[in-house]
Amino acid sequence: MNAEPEAVKEALEAVKHAREMLQRWSASNPNDFGDGYRYLNDALKERENALKERENFYLQIRQIPSQALVEPGTKRARTDSQTNELTFTTFTVDQMIFDTITPGKWFKVSGLDVAGLSTDNIYEKMVYCRQDTKNLMNALDNMKRGIRIYGPPGVGKSITTWYWICNQVQSLTKTVLWIHVSKRSKPRIARLTRDVTYYVPYQADEIIRLVDNAQEDIVVIDGVTNRVDHVDLESVVFGFDHNPNRQAISVASMSIKTNLEDENLLKLSAFEAAPWSLDEYYQATENEVFFKSVRHFLVNDECSEDVSEESKVNDDNHALVDEKYYYAGCSARWMFGTTIPDVIQQIDKYFRSAPNFVDLLKGIVGSQSPDRVNHLACEQGPSKKRFFTSQHISRTAISTGGDEIVRLAYGVANGLENDSFTGWIVEMDFIQQIMDAQGGGLDVKLNDGTTITFEVAKCVRCDTDLLSMDSVKKAIKEEPTAASLNNVWLVPTKWYQAGYDLVCLRICKDLLVLRFIQVTAAKVHGLKLQHFRALTLKFFNRLGLVIHGIEIFMAIPSDIANCEIPDSKVQGQICDWFVGNSKERWNLRNSQSQVLTVKFDKTECEQK
Repeated sequence: MNAEPEAVKEALEAVKHAREMLQRWSASNPNDFGDGYRYLNDALKERENALKERENFYLQIRQIPSQALVEPGTKRARTDSQTNELTFTTFTVDQMIFDTITPGKWFKVSGLDVAGLSTDNIYEKMVYCRQDTKNLMNALDNMKRGIRIYGPPGVGKSITTWYWICNQVQSLTKTVLWIHVSKRSKPRIARLTRDVTYYVPYQADEIIRLVDNAQEDIVVIDGVTNRVDHVDLESVVFGFDHNPNRQAISVASMSIKTNLEDENLLKLSAFEAAPWSLDEYYQATENEVFFKSVRHFLVNDECSEDVSEESKVNDDNHALVDEKYYYAGCSARWMFGTTIPDVIQQIDKYFRSAPNFVDLLKGIVGSQSPDRVNHLACEQGPSKKRFFTSQHISRTAISTGGDEIVRLAYGVANGLENDSFTGWIVEMDFIQQIMDAQGGGLDVKLNDGTTITFEVAKCVRCDTDLLSMDSVKKAIKEEPTAASLNNVWLVPTKWYQAGYDLVCLRICKDLLVLRFIQVTAAKVHGLKLQHFRALTLKFFNRLGLVIHGIEIFMAIPSDIANCEIPDSKVQGQICDWFVGNSKERWNLRNSQSQVLTVKFDKTECEQK
């Protein structure tokens, strides 16, 4: 590598020193952002600005220190205008601390802006090490010539690989060519050495030539781009004609068919990253330091005053994870690095450009849509069946995809033997059957075999937490009165609605009764009466409707014998109201005995 101008070397050292001072201060005073922090932070910014000014010295460099930038067949470095765009960064691998990575612990990763992995100007993150993270580290340690890393988006493939290659640069003085590509932005190409990191100015359609001639010890291609066919790109990444001693890594959410004999001949291995499970999210947030670093991504800033009061009781790690899991599902990026509104926005964008929902689960995609499809559904479980990434995605797909998607989703969920996934489909199946019954009714059976009909005048989506005259009027498109709301079913729009899935106002012998439905496929379920109480009071306080009684039904598929509600799973009380239109009040104790169970036929069963 050519000698660096002394002025820039001094500026780099000044930045490193200022950054170390700030890091030491933050480590000793983790919650102090007062004068001391501001002084050190301002000093770092001043030194970074000074470095940027001195980088102009490098713009005069004509001999770029990488044979990857030498035109094939020559020994002269390129001297075109692209050379003048060479930019040195303030990031060096010395900024990262490389300890033994242990499952259950967290580690910090820096330089995410350099790697093209930063979002919202966040350049470093704390990463929780689950067992799959450790397995990926081991796979990278043990690779021979190269490795293909694939799996669902947002589970930690890229950030873990970036941490590993930075460690290789620092501890083994390896040189690395890191190429991050995506379909929505220009490629981020960086060359890492022990002393300095700088960007290499290449466009996406020039990457194949760049990789083919790269002389770095390790070449990493991270992501997929429309500008270059991924199969062609991987064939060059794992082609070692110009540098038989280099190693190569490909990281992508999509996998390509390979020939096992060719892979063995090239000494290539493969690693499939696993989706995150709910238990792994629980384990991660039990680490107090890690939880504090991601908590702002778990809290919904758009919750109402009623939700915030509930949060005072439920604001614990698991409750926040449960609420976010509804949207994020198995994507840790969505769980720990994206707000709920942004997750919803991204999912809506992928749905607008995805193929039809049946093809989504079957994995039938066009050449331009695998990235979108992989965000909405991914292979899960030992059987590697494709299923929805999150419950919100399943709800969106099923509500607009019709009976065919419901039957297909049942088959996949049953094949995965995942009770939670089956529960998602059961819930949406019943809600969809209620919606399809508008203007008529849905027949269900009590445990004794008696058939009853849920009359459905209309079915509308409504935020029951923000229940008001205006919101209900907007939903039903008329003034909310007892008569206009009779047999109108409200489907809550709230994220992770607790307590119930549907609610309906009924007029029974001039008495107003609220009918609540909780849909479940579980044999044991909880009963959170505080949520029924809160909504019943809203009907009086906000709509002026005096509710005489409350009905609670547990709706279960007909292939389940019964649903038990143990005493330990009952919370709250509704003893101020009667049971339906009767003169019997809800018990303060053993109220679950007054809950009725109804059975319905699943959509797949209707087709037999």
